[in-house]
Amino acid sequence: MKKRDQGYSSSCHDQNEQRYSEVIDVLDAYEDLVKDVYEKIPVQDSQKTVKKSHNIKDGCTIYAHNFLELGLLFKELSDAIHCPDRIRMISILKLAMLVCKGSSTKSKYALEILRFLCHQLATLSEKVANESFYGCFVNTGGKVDTHIAADMAMEHLVRNVKSHIQALHSNKSEKTIKKRTGAFAGLSTICENFDRESDMIIRAHKHKSPSADKDEMMLFDNIHRMKPFSNQNGRPLGSHSSLSNSLISKLTRHQLQSWISGHQVNFKHEIGQ
Repeated sequence: MKKRDQGYSSSCHDQNEQRYSEVIDVLDAYEDLVKDVYEKIPVQDSQKTVKKSHNIKDGCTIYAHNFLELGLLFKELSDAIHCPDRIRMISILKLAMLVCKGSSTKSKYALEILRFLCHQLATLSEKVANESFYGCFVNTGGKVDTHIAADMAMEHLVRNVKSHIQALHSNKSEKTIKKRTGAFAGLSTICENFDRESDMIIRAHKHKSPSADKDEMMLFDNIHRMKPFSNQNGRPLGSHSSLSNSLISKLTRHQLQSWISGHQVNFKHEIGQ
């Protein structure tokens, strides 16, 4: 099991290197952002009042850094779902847990991530941990990077079942529903081949240019004029009156340790330990 996981992880790593060869500088910048986030976690055991100096802060620059940090974290998480790797996903979830906990002390997402990490790293054996992790994904295309979350695959299946049941109209019986749902595996392929052989005309119009081109160019012009990553002391941000320099700047190590230790016993009882 371990050798298979190592071979699978190496193939995913090679695929990712090929796909992101053109944006390696962005990935390096992301690593610097992650390191910077961890360095900004306060080391004191108790919170200390920090004097706010709104007159020297640049609201636009702070917002741009936070937006870039969250965006890169989301892109990294999305790519890790398409090509699941347990070691990589655990590293991403550790940062995501800090972000969720730092934004809200009652975040349910931070608690669920903590539960997942405790079971993966502590309570479960290595074999069971790997089985439970890779069981959370479904490969829909048969390739390295065509995985989706298992709950998302179930939602697609439920939507497909509902659409076929709706197409039965008044012929909704248990027998016909079983026939329709039992043929889902090859139904779409058969329909596509039938349309191709019968020269079915698909009346679908595609834009010659993406409809978002004008909006993107307007955003580029605004960003170029605003220069969000050039610090200008005292520049306000109207939509957000107060912004933190980091997404987890309000979270202290003492709070984090007490929160984790408070849930450890509950997580052990969940699996009967």
